Amino acid sequence: MILQMIPRSAFRRLLATSPALTACLLGVMVERLREADRWYADLAVASPKLRFYRLLYRLVQCEGTEKPGGIELAGISHLDLAGWCGISRESVGRRIAELQQAGVLAQDRRHMRLLIPDPERLRELTRERPS
Repeated sequence: MILQMIPRSAFRRLLATSPALTACLLGVMVERLREADRWYADLAVASPKLRFYRLLYRLVQCEGTEKPGGIELAGISHLDLAGWCGISRESVGRRIAELQQAGVLAQDRRHMRLLIPDPERLRELTRERPS
């Protein structure tokens, strides 16, 4: 990946002369704002279990790598997951154990990897259920 900074004035000129680029960047920004809004709503009203499932599914979509046998999430600790969804590390361990028992994921703690064989099953868990 190559990252380069350009002066603000050059960036503004680029946006002014390229409506397609401007529209594309605006679309990305709007989607990120919507995602942040959904995440804040989850933090406010969703149960800890539901927040964890939704976080895990978002990570599968954004950070997952296709491997034989499913989608892999690598390099993410229980502490990372706990902090991101506002629950304890112990709760993360319990949720992962539940998902393993249900066959929704496999875990390799030694190498900090999770394998989700069928992301659709995980997605089903992200749907809000009436009480």
